Amino acid sequence: MKNKRIILIVLVVLFSIGCDQVSKSVARNNINDNEIIHILKDNLAFTNVENNGAAFGLGVDSPLFLKIFYLQLIPISILLFLFRMIVTDTEFSKLTIIGTALVIGGAFGNILDRMLYRSVTDFIKLNIGVNKTIIFNVADILVVLGMFLVIVDLIINYNKKKVSS
Repeated sequence: MKNKRIILIVLVVLFSIGCDQVSKSVARNNINDNEIIHILKDNLAFTNVENNGAAFGLGVDSPLFLKIFYLQLIPISILLFLFRMIVTDTEFSKLTIIGTALVIGGAFGNILDRMLYRSVTDFIKLNIGVNKTIIFNVADILVVLGMFLVIVDLIINYNKKKVSS
């Protein structure tokens, strides 16, 4: 059973990293810097923006050693902890395992960009609501989707425990 869980985790993580890296490569090779290709009128577009900071461009002006520390070393440590946790703890449901593996794969996709290019390629531009400048990538989607699955699983399990008690 543990081997099946490890295979599932590794496959989800590798698939996530692969989808993220292929999509970023397509964006880097086919969309000029700051070019905007409208897909759904003004609501969805593809662009090519390199983010040198964290989410929302935070930390752009930080020295390189600090960026490496808080955008690579700390996140890698956390991802290794999460990976070890879902591999060794048999109490997690399949939904939480898949969700956590998506978070690991997505986060590692962005870390890989930082290691290779010193920035993260963002290319999906969403113009919905008040904020019309949301630009993100597949890795970001995977992290959010993974967290959503973990939260849904927590709610389901909480309700099951509440009903059974």
